[in-house]
Amino acid sequence: MERIVGIPDLIAVRVDPTVIILAAGFLCACTITDLAQRRVPNLFIAVGLFIGLTSSALHGIETLLGNIVAAVLLASILYSLRLLGTKLFGRPGIGMGDVKLTFVLGVFLGWPSAVVVYLGVCLAAAYGLAGISVGRLSRGSRLPLVPFILVGGFAYAILSA
Repeated sequence: MERIVGIPDLIAVRVDPTVIILAAGFLCACTITDLAQRRVPNLFIAVGLFIGLTSSALHGIETLLGNIVAAVLLASILYSLRLLGTKLFGRPGIGMGDVKLTFVLGVFLGWPSAVVVYLGVCLAAAYGLAGISVGRLSRGSRLPLVPFILVGGFAYAILSA
């Protein structure tokens, strides 16, 4: 009988340090652009996707296929949240650049990317709620998500070390 994989199992998955460095560099570049322009350029997505696919393929076909499945599922979840935000608030809650970025992260990291994105979304939500409670943000404020995903990535790296 197989057991269900939980969050502690995802944290326990080891990712090659080279892949972590490549993903961190990709996230840093995306963060700078997201903060400055509130967007993630498609060129960054394309380059990140190429590097992530190449890196995953170098680790074997099982890694490549597993990472692609993780990427598709993670991006689908974020896209669903985007659609939910549109239904509830009349505008998307998550930008398409963020959805595409999570796909690239999935290709880089596989299933652990779910933890990275989850931590990032939780941090963004906590920041947004705190900002609203002290009057620095309103419900209509737009937050760049990529910096929070970057911090989530660093938190994941520390937790999995």
